[in-house]
Amino acid sequence: MDTTIRYLEMLQFLPRYPRKKSLSEIRDHLNACGYKVSDRTIQRDLKKLETPFGLICDDRSIPFGWSFSQVARRGDIAEIDENEALLLMLVRDHLHEIIPLEQLPRMNLMFNRATKVLNANNHEKIHGWKNKIKIKPAFMNYMRPKVESEISSSIIECLLDDKQFEGEYRSRNGLSKHIYNPLGLVSHGVSQRLICYRKTNIDTILHLPLHRFQSCQPLKDDICLPDNFDLEQYLEAGQIEYLYQKDIQLKLQFTHEAGQHLFETPIDPSQEIEITNDGKNLLVKATIHDTETLRRWILGFGVKVKVIEPKYLVKEIAMGNP
Repeated sequence: MDTTIRYLEMLQFLPRYPRKKSLSEIRDHLNACGYKVSDRTIQRDLKKLETPFGLICDDRSIPFGWSFSQVARRGDIAEIDENEALLLMLVRDHLHEIIPLEQLPRMNLMFNRATKVLNANNHEKIHGWKNKIKIKPAFMNYMRPKVESEISSSIIECLLDDKQFEGEYRSRNGLSKHIYNPLGLVSHGVSQRLICYRKTNIDTILHLPLHRFQSCQPLKDDICLPDNFDLEQYLEAGQIEYLYQKDIQLKLQFTHEAGQHLFETPIDPSQEIEITNDGKNLLVKATIHDTETLRRWILGFGVKVKVIEPKYLVKEIAMGNP
């Protein structure tokens, strides 16, 4: 029994090719799991498991390394259940236009396994799930801009490898070439935005639509990571929403019908709602960033909303919604 469990611990530790684990790494992993075995024993075990599990040994350079082949049918030990399969397919359908999944062979193998699970005869209860579960964005249904897959794949590879790249970027002012430091990739509405900065201006973090890149030449240089940069904090600061001013004291007056949904879906944890004495209107208060997204949201309600505070925003919204 101990031998079987040791085999499983070792198999689950091995990656899929082209990644690999050396003999010493496997030994250290087994030791950490409580199995004190020699290199000779590990080599014998790997040879025994090589054919049935599709293992390969990369002996082109020292140290040699073991991995599952890219086509190994038993590369993943655990079986996928119906719920996991459904989640994987939803992920695939939602992300296939954001991330070039064709560049992730291991993920595609998992998606294929999920498809087989959902199509199996013994899972009729979730047959036709595509017609039962959908993802519908709650914004204007813009068409996605075309992104060149080779360029986006190359940029994403540089992002994951923490490498700079030289790229041509077409802004509204024309075409320019710069060296970029990629820091993150964000799905923003129907667009994908690369969070980065140019080598010539490391003080300004940019969020550039991925579809505007016309080329990408990966470089060997590591990115210069800004001090204390955190992608989550950057997004929470509202920069990608075209920030005008932080933490304004917003006060809006909605018609009861137009603002009723805010009881269930607040715009911010700080939100407070008061019903006017006549019951026809709602006063909504919140501490929130003043962004282009906020302004477009307010303008979308037309005459059904009125800005009360801050005063500067009253005038600017009135100019956009006469």
